Amino acid sequence: MSTTYQKDYVKFSAQYYLRLDGIAIDQVTSAKSLGVYIDENLSWKTQIDHLSKTIASGIKALNRIRSFVPPVTLHYTLSLSLSSATL
Repeated sequence: MSTTYQKDYVKFSAQYYLRLDGIAIDQVTSAKSLGVYIDENLSWKTQIDHLSKTIASGIKALNRIRSFVPPVTLHYTLSLSLSSATL
């Protein structure tokens, strides 16, 4: 005789409510602190996504003005933007 058992898995949605001086603090998936994005899993994905979009938009803008601006000016602009990004 064969008996099969069905396992019941219960998914708990643990939501914790935090209060500070009686004011409820909302839970968010990511937050920006000191210029760095921190997500709920403490991974770098949100930060990398944000930086990728910022860099891509800068490159797109430089490509649009490339034919109108001398190469020396483009080089200077690019070096300034890179140095300010590392600060």
